[in-house]
Amino acid sequence: ASPTGLAYVENFATKYIPQVGDMVIGKVTQRMGEHYKVDIRAAQPALLSQLGFNNASKRNKPNLNVGSLVYCHVTSAHKDMDVEVSCESAIANEAKKGWATKELYFGELGGGWLLDTSLVHARTLMQED
Repeated sequence: ASPTGLAYVENFATKYIPQVGDMVIGKVTQRMGEHYKVDIRAAQPALLSQLGFNNASKRNKPNLNVGSLVYCHVTSAHKDMDVEVSCESAIANEAKKGWATKELYFGELGGGWLLDTSLVHARTLMQED
C-alpha cells in the first residue's frame, strides 16, 4: 500500500476486457447480414453494424472484407451480451463527413502495420508521461 492508503493492482491478463468508450483496432473476421464480427482481442468477437459509420445508410454503407482493420470505439460491453463497437464519430466537425471520404477519426484503416503487444505494454504506450 502507498502512504495515501491506496493500493494498485497490475493485471497481467492475456485477454482484453472491453470497457465502454475504449478506442480499439479490430480485424474483421466475418460478415453476417447487417453486421461484421470484429476481433478486438477480447474473449469473444465484437459486433460492428454496417450502419455504424458516419452518414452510412442502407443504400450507402462501407463494404468491409474479411481481414480489414477498423479503428472503432466500444459502445456496449456487458459480460452476458456481445460487445458492440461503432465507427461513428461524436466530434461535431466530423459528424458531417461521410465514411467514404476516409477523412474521419474512426473507420477502416489502410496501409501500415499492425503489431501484437501485451496489454501492459499497450497501457504504457498510452500514458501521457
